[in-house]
Amino acid sequence: MAIRVGNWIATAWKLLPNSLWSVLMDAGTRVRNQHGTTQIGQDYANFVLDGGRKNFSVINRPIGFTQNSNPPAGTVADSIIVTDNLLDEPYFGWNWGYCWVFKPADQVAVGGVAGKRVRNPYTGKLTFDSSHKYFRVVDYIRTGSNLSRTYPAGRKYRVAPLSWKGLDIIRDVGDAGWGDGSRLYRQEWRCMQYQLVNNTLTLTIKTNLDNEVWDGPSGMAGTIGADPFLELLVIDMTGYPGVT
Repeated sequence: MAIRVGNWIATAWKLLPNSLWSVLMDAGTRVRNQHGTTQIGQDYANFVLDGGRKNFSVINRPIGFTQNSNPPAGTVADSIIVTDNLLDEPYFGWNWGYCWVFKPADQVAVGGVAGKRVRNPYTGKLTFDSSHKYFRVVDYIRTGSNLSRTYPAGRKYRVAPLSWKGLDIIRDVGDAGWGDGSRLYRQEWRCMQYQLVNNTLTLTIKTNLDNEVWDGPSGMAGTIGADPFLELLVIDMTGYPGVT
């Protein structure tokens, strides 16, 4: 896009102090949202949708209580994954079935007729392209407590879990009866669960109990992990491919 400037404006710019001229040159293209925060800028890694809804490569939950299965094919270290699950406990692994992957704009191919494009002038990397579908963040939450939040009705929301922790608890429930000092144990896990119903998100501390009792040597009882918490983004996915 070319902008033609009259000679009198160009002459006036030449009369500006060098310090102000520098500010004008470095500003680049910037778009602010309704909160006054820069939404699109030359030095921002705006996250964009990479393709449509994807299937995780591992469907069943992996063995182990903090081990995550592999993310979907095509993800990179700085990808953000938005899950299509409306009820889940991320502590148990990347078992989210279907999802959408968002990457920085310069990592997603563009094609077709060129629209509005913004590049970082220092690196040449693409930071915005009008043909992309961009991340629409509605809320950011990091909590270890129960909470509920309601968002504007008539939209389709999904969750992007970012980080989480939980407790793996082994309890001693009595003597195993073998006469060798072995004990009986039962296991439980404490973590955060999210549930998204229409436009209301609820986060709850959940305790999952394994009803199976097993035996082992004395001294196995204890706690592994950390107090439960969940960090996530709430994303407006209205109109995006595969969202129902």
